[in-house]
Amino acid sequence: MWTGHEADPRLLPLLPGFSGARVIAVNDRGEMVGIASDSGGGPFTVVVWRPKG
Repeated sequence: MWTGHEADPRLLPLLPGFSGARVIAVNDRGEMVGIASDSGGGPFTVVVWRPKG
């Protein structure tokens, strides 16, 4: 869950076909970088979440 700047908590969306994700870092703009993986334990994919607005 991520509250962002003055926002209600929300569940971060997963990429289609992936079963899990982890946030590694958050910057001052509220953007997050992390990794996502599929349920088969395949290679990780780098993901960036950006707040709307």
